[in-house]
This record gives sequence, C-alpha cells and structure tokens, in this order.
Amino acid sequence: MSVGETIAEIARWLVLWALLFAASAKSIGFLAFRESIAESFPRLSMRPGRWAVLVLVLEWGIGLAMLLSGGVLRAASLAAAVLFAFFTIVIGLALARGEALVCTCFGAGGRQVGIADLIRGVLFSLAAAWAWIAAPSDRLPMQAQLLLAGIGIALVLPTVWMRESLWLLRARAAE
Repeated sequence: MSVGETIAEIARWLVLWALLFAASAKSIGFLAFRESIAESFPRLSMRPGRWAVLVLVLEWGIGLAMLLSGGVLRAASLAAAVLFAFFTIVIGLALARGEALVCTCFGAGGRQVGIADLIRGVLFSLAAAWAWIAAPSDRLPMQAQLLLAGIGIALVLPTVWMRESLWLLRARAAE
C-alpha cells in the first residue's frame, strides 16, 4: 500500500468516526439539535424536526457505509466530502454575514459557531475527499484496519473539540 493510500485510510477512519460521533451526539440530544435548527435557520423553523432527521439519517448512513469497502466506501467518502463541504459553506456564510448560528455539531451543548468550526469543516471535507480520491483498491488485513481505526479515533478527538484544543494551546503559549 502506498503512502497516499495509507493516508486515505486514516482519513477514512477520521471521517467515519467524526460522522458516527456527531450522529450519536445529535441522536442523544435530538431535541436540542432540532431546536438549534429552528433558532439558526428561521426559514426552516416550520419543519425543524424533518431537517434534523435528514441530517441524522445522512450522518448515520454515510458513517456506517464507510465501514464497507470498494465502491460503497468510495461513494460514502464522496458523500461525506459533499456533506462536510455543505456544512462548511453554511458556517462560512454565517460568519461572513455576522449571523449567530448555533452549533450542536457534536452534542447538545449548543454554542455560536466560530472560526474553529470553519477550520474543522475544511479539515473533514478535505479528509473525506482524499479518502474518496486515494482509497486503496485492496482491503487491508484486520490488524492494519484496527491500527488505522485507532489512529482515526486519536485524530478525531482533538478535531471534535477543536475550540477547546485551541483554547488550551493558547493558554499554554501565554504561560
């Protein structure tokens, strides 16, 4: 397996874990997630439950499909890239317009989106795109998949909590 394919596999696991983590958190805090849609997107406020369900179905479906291989994995990686790009564009537009957009991306603790959310969206979009472009043609042995899945989890945690991670880095630098 080439270096590019190895990075694509790590990117796959990063995106897969991000999607499943986000879907799990939104499922647990569904009412808060639905409310954040109604607050952040007044035009959608008549049907926020339907939009919330749609996002959950997409996140769960794409994340679980990324567990598979071959054409399904490639299609799911492309779908993840499009989904994250869409979220990133929405966040970027809200920031550019100075709009208050409530984020319940990874849990019910809603807060206004910021630059860290934009950076995270770009990172996940690029990772999903790379997983689509450079996906290995052969399925890896189970030991290699478990190792890369673990690396994916180790990478997803600081990205999920990017705002907090950046705050800690700034606090350390100020000392």
